[in-house]
Formats: sequence, C-alpha cells, structure tokens
Amino acid sequence: MIRITGLSKRFNAGSIDEILALKGIDLFVDRHEFVTVIGTNGSGKSTLLNMIAGNIQPDQGIVEIDGKDFTGKKEYQRAAFISRVFQNPYLGTAPGMTIAENLLMAYYRGKPRYPRISLTRTLTEIFKDKLSVLEMRLEDRLDPKTANQVIRLTQKFVSEAKLTTLMITHSMKQALEMGDRTIMMHNGRIIDDIAATEKKQLTVEDLLNKFEDIRKQEKLTPELISFLKNQYA
Repeated sequence: MIRITGLSKRFNAGSIDEILALKGIDLFVDRHEFVTVIGTNGSGKSTLLNMIAGNIQPDQGIVEIDGKDFTGKKEYQRAAFISRVFQNPYLGTAPGMTIAENLLMAYYRGKPRYPRISLTRTLTEIFKDKLSVLEMRLEDRLDPKTANQVIRLTQKFVSEAKLTTLMITHSMKQALEMGDRTIMMHNGRIIDDIAATEKKQLTVEDLLNKFEDIRKQEKLTPELISFLKNQYA
C-alpha cells in the first residue's frame, strides 16, 4: 500500500520561475488497488509519482510504502518495493544493453546480489518465453504493434500479479475503463477522487459534466474544462 500525507514541493524557490508543484497532497492507495491519475500539464501528476519513487524529495510531508516510512530515502533504497514503466522506452532502462540484459537486471531485483551475474542460456530461454506472451515480437527485438496492445497487457499483468498501481493517463476514456479509482489533479492538488462504485457507472460525458460542476465550485478553471473536452474529442 501507499500512503501520502501532507506532501508539498516547491521548485526554483525565490526565483521568477518558482513553482509550487504539490500543495499538501493526501492520498491512500490500498494493497492491490489500481488508481488512474488524470489532470492538465503541470498539475503535479509526474511530481507526485517521482516523489513516491524517490528521485524527487518533498519539502514537507510523509511517504509510506507497505507501512514503512520512506520519506527522504533514495530511489535505490525503494527499488525492492517500487517499479516504474515509462512512456519513453529509453527511460527506466539501460539503452546500451540488450532487452535480455535489461530483463536480467529485473530478474535479480530484490534478490541477493553476487559479484558476477551472468546471462545464462537457461535464463535467455525463460525471457524469450515470457516475452512471447506479449505478442510484440520483442523476443526477436522488434517494436510493439499498438498502444492498445500495451494497455491490454497492462491490465492483464496488474490483475494477475495483484499489483498496487498508480497510472498517469491523458485519456479520460482510459481513466474510466482502467483501474479501481480515478483521481483528478489540478494546480498541485487532488481535486476529485472517484471511487470504484461511482466510476463503474460513469461515462466520459458524465465525467465532463462532473468537472463542470466542480469548476462552478471554483475547484477548476475554464482552461481545464477546455483541456478535458479536447481530450474527449
């Protein structure tokens, strides 16, 4: 599980480029829960995930993972508890290494390290077998077919492995179709948290109307409503 309490972050403090990226974020993601995250550019989505992963440290607040306080701990100290998949395939990987060599590093994740870790023929065959399930021909080092395939596989692996998951998406349709909850971020805050029971009954149009109601309560701006409608279109 992941528990975030009072998380705040300011970049470029004291300069004309000062940005208050997160403003006292409180968030709880239960064990095995899948939460989708939507919001405009600059709303704080990536900063939130970077702080959970540990490559950005908060100015204030607490980050708990699996009931343990990881606030202030480095990214590598959280590696046994957190994995990330990036939209850019060159992030989170070693681009100078083969797919098999990257998989070898992942294979030993959380296991005892030894002075020498070798890619054996047996492990190579195991990796090829695992990759063939993806139907992307990665076992032959070819590119993925479609984004839809990636989304389908994401749902499959999260469900089968019972992973606790936070996924950023710019598609409201994906946000509603995937996961158990959807949170909406804007201007460094979580402005809405749609529970599983409500989420199952919503359409994209319902979500747009919901955001319009929130705007009337001065939680959203006309700019954000325009952004969401463009995403829907």
